[in-house]
Amino acid sequence: MSQKLLVNSDFRYSRIFESIPFEFAEIVPDVQFQCVESNCSIFIVKDLKRNLGPLLKQTQHFNPRIIITYCDSLDLTELAYKHNYSIIMTDSDENTRKMLSGAQRYAKKPNDIYTKIKQIDTAELKTELLELMLNKKQVEKILEKNLSIKEIINMNLGQLSEIPNMSVVSARKFCSLARGEKQ
Repeated sequence: MSQKLLVNSDFRYSRIFESIPFEFAEIVPDVQFQCVESNCSIFIVKDLKRNLGPLLKQTQHFNPRIIITYCDSLDLTELAYKHNYSIIMTDSDENTRKMLSGAQRYAKKPNDIYTKIKQIDTAELKTELLELMLNKKQVEKILEKNLSIKEIINMNLGQLSEIPNMSVVSARKFCSLARGEKQ
């Protein structure tokens, strides 16, 4: 499978690509008509006024990880949510060029992006949990469950009591602190 940079037809003659050395990627001018099996890392859309339903089916043939777009779209958000894509919003050719320059280093290993994001999220989550009066063992036990911050905040007393050394008082305190309630 080849690396491909997929763009829609609005981008075909764009100056954005002039200064970016995509030596590892073949630029495919229009995703609507050039859907081939590939390991696509970057998918660029300039105008998303058209219905993305057919595009959603076509993207199952390749694996875009970074979406750079000029305009907001509910369809794009749904597309990104369902397939775990990153969306980069931009307002000009110049900013898109900058985004592409930063994104191209991830293109060969798109999963690195998610590993890095997960590590950052876990580190921040760990710090936040420690600030909520939990000890390190309790924090590690919560993190083992691979829950989102929302799920952790919404844990009930029964779930919290399964965590080692978590007393009912500690669990209640954690619940109120996590939900931002005053003590």
